[in-house]
Amino acid sequence: KLGGRGIPELLTACYDSSGKPDGTYGPINPVVNTTWEYLGTFFKEVAGVFPDPYLHLGGDEVSFSCWESNPVIQQWMKDHGYTDYSKVEQYHETTLLDLVARLNKQYIVWQEIFDNGLEVLPNTVIDVWKKGWEDEMKRVTASGLHAILSTCWYLNDISYGADWTKYYQCDPQNFNGTKEEQELVVGGHCCLWGEFVDSTNFLTRLVILYLCDSSCRLSVP
Repeated sequence: KLGGRGIPELLTACYDSSGKPDGTYGPINPVVNTTWEYLGTFFKEVAGVFPDPYLHLGGDEVSFSCWESNPVIQQWMKDHGYTDYSKVEQYHETTLLDLVARLNKQYIVWQEIFDNGLEVLPNTVIDVWKKGWEDEMKRVTASGLHAILSTCWYLNDISYGADWTKYYQCDPQNFNGTKEEQELVVGGHCCLWGEFVDSTNFLTRLVILYLCDSSCRLSVP
């Protein structure tokens, strides 16, 4: 959220019921040129520093509430004849993917982009993270898109006992798909969020043990 203060037009300012800014910020504001000038510079620097072929561009749990309250977004919607705020999300994703493609990078997005029916480029990789992943992997690959799996490898999920086995036993290709669909699964993604993680367990428990299990699973055919 500090980006909203440091770069005021990057994030969308939220407005209260009286039509005044309430001091909070929502998602990126995709309808102003300054956003794309900033992101163009940012991703150009990222592409120059990191040689990896993929960039994870996010897209999960996007709330429309700030967009709905913001007069700049409202005017953009009116100018384009839109009434559904998913059109703002679609515009954001399309512009972002085009920007990254010009840098010769491929991209990964969270499954909500696929679930919400947004149009993506054919080489987009969908990151599946929610429960019921088997059905989601089937839907994603049946559409012809590549997929990676995160659901099994949320390393911050704390449980009792010898829980390392679940990280090793999960097979991202273990869903009811054809051979061709299963071959569209290109890997997995370990996630580590901060709810139950601090300096006392970051290295000794979560990273060293669980990452070893996960990487072993993902490197075995």
